Amino acid sequence: MKTEIKTIGASLIEITGEVPSETLETYRKKAVAHLAGEVKIDGFRDGKVPESVLKQKVGESVILEEMAEMAIQEAYPKIIEENKLDTIGRPKVKITKLTPGNPMAFTIETAVMPEIKLPDYKKIIHDTKEEFAKKDVVVTDTEVETAIQDILKRRAEFEARSSKETADSSSPTPNSKLLTPPVLTDEIAKTLGKFENVAEFKAKLKENMAEEKKTDHEVSMQSAFVENVADKSKLELPELLVEYELNRMWRQFSGRIEEAGLKVSDYLAQTKKSEEDIKKDWRGEAEKRAKAELVLREIAKTEKIEIKHEEIEADVKKIMEMYKDADLQATQNYVAENLQNKKLFELFASF
Repeated sequence: MKTEIKTIGASLIEITGEVPSETLETYRKKAVAHLAGEVKIDGFRDGKVPESVLKQKVGESVILEEMAEMAIQEAYPKIIEENKLDTIGRPKVKITKLTPGNPMAFTIETAVMPEIKLPDYKKIIHDTKEEFAKKDVVVTDTEVETAIQDILKRRAEFEARSSKETADSSSPTPNSKLLTPPVLTDEIAKTLGKFENVAEFKAKLKENMAEEKKTDHEVSMQSAFVENVADKSKLELPELLVEYELNRMWRQFSGRIEEAGLKVSDYLAQTKKSEEDIKKDWRGEAEKRAKAELVLREIAKTEKIEIKHEEIEADVKKIMEMYKDADLQATQNYVAENLQNKKLFELFASF
C-alpha cells in the first residue's frame, strides 16, 4: 500500500493512500459476518444471513463501506509504525474513492506531538508534594457526628416512606425536613452492619472516612502535579486535539443525561442552547485537558516509560467484552493513556 504524508498545519499532518482492490476484498467475509449480526431479516437467525440475501437487504455499497472501515482500522496503526509517527488524539478519516473492483482511496488527518518545552517538573512535583503534606487529612469527631446524623436522617426518611406505602395511599407524605432522626443506640448500630455497639460503629465509620479522605487527598495532589507542570510548560496546542477533547466531553455529558432518563434534545431545548454553544463554554477546559495530556505524554517519553502492547490489549479485551459497541480505536487510546498515567504517578511519588 502506497501512502503520502504531508504537513497541513501546526502539529497536523495528512496521510493519503490507496488500498488495492484485492487487499480490500480480503475483508469481505469479515464485513458480511459483522453486518449479518447487526441486520434483522425474517426467516434467518442472527449472524446466519447469507451474503446474497444481505446484499439485497442493505446493498453492495454498505458492505463495501464496512470493508473499507475494517481495512483502515488495520492499516492505520501500521502506517504510524512504519513511518515512526508520534500521533495524538483520534484521526479524521475520509474515504475519497470506493467502487467495486477498484482501489480504495483515503485521506487521514491526525495531530502529531508538537515541540514541548518542559519546566523542571521534578522540582515542581516535589514542591507540590511538600505543600500537600501540610494539609490536614485527619477526620475529626465533629465530622463523624455529622456523618452519623446524615445516616440516621436517611434511615428515618426511608422508614417514613416504607410506612406510607403500607398505609392508606391517601395518607400525606411526611415532610423530610420535619423528621427527627433517632438517637443512635447499640440496637440501631447493630442494624447498620456487623457491629456490637455504638463505639464499634463509630470507630469503623471514622476509619472508612479517613480512607476516603486520604484517597481524595491523593487525587487532588495528582491533579495539582499535572496542573502546576502544565502551567509552566510551553507548546503549541494542536486544534485537532482540542476538538477531540471537546467531543469526548460531549459524549460523557450526553451519556449522563441519557442515564438520568432524559433526552439530549429536550435538555438543549430547555436550556435554549445548542451543542456548539455548550462546547464553546467548555473550550477553556478542553484546552487545559489537552495540554495536560500532551505534557504527561512528554514526561513519559523523557522518563522512558513504555506501555507494552500486551498490557493494552488485555485491558481493551475486558472493556470490549463489557461494552460490545465501544469504538476500538477510542478504547485503545483510553487504555494506553490510563496505563501511562498510572505508571507516571507511581514515578512522581519518588520525586
